[in-house]
Amino acid sequence: MNNINSLITELIKYGMANDLIDEADKVYVINSVMATLGLSSFVEDPEVTDNDNIRPIHDILDDILDYAAVEDLAPLTTINQKDLFDTKIMGCLTPAPSVIRQKFSEKMSHSSKEATDFYYKFSKATNYIRTSRVVKDEKWITPTEYGDIDITINLSKPEKDPRDIAAAVYRKEHYDFYKCIYVVASQQNLHFKQWKKVLQLMGYEWEKDCIHVPFGLVSLSDGDD
Repeated sequence: MNNINSLITELIKYGMANDLIDEADKVYVINSVMATLGLSSFVEDPEVTDNDNIRPIHDILDDILDYAAVEDLAPLTTINQKDLFDTKIMGCLTPAPSVIRQKFSEKMSHSSKEATDFYYKFSKATNYIRTSRVVKDEKWITPTEYGDIDITINLSKPEKDPRDIAAAVYRKEHYDFYKCIYVVASQQNLHFKQWKKVLQLMGYEWEKDCIHVPFGLVSLSDGDD
């Protein structure tokens, strides 16, 4: 695992090379990343200098996740948990929605292709489109009476992680719960619907006793979220 100072330096240079970070925002972004990783200090690594040699974003994030796991910064057992954490990190680099909308509108005024190409590139740069996983998808063309149909099996989604299924089965077998309640942010609504559907298709009638209770941000008495 690389030194965390080197990883943050590489992450920042990646963001600047891919037009995610403006020079004027560099210190602000570094502070945001430090806060996310629970760091009180940061020293830029002078050896990470050549933008042409910056690694793909998924490699950088994987190493940062390894650091986060060692430091026990968050539960990082499943793909879904890792995705939530590295998305939080990328959120430090991602420009505000208003900035992206303005850029998209400016390019749209010239051509729709220029605008959509910009947004596609932006989505890959922010790791919203996880290209390292998309290449794993199964794709083929099937001839039908209605013509050829392109079929894709999306293998890149975190809800395909069997550990979430195995964890539910383990809890049922060992605790024989009456109800198993998951209090998880509302952003995971789709994940839990799909996860429960998989349990149902596997024949586990007790999947109806697994309940997702969604919630939003919680404001504490001192004003912290």
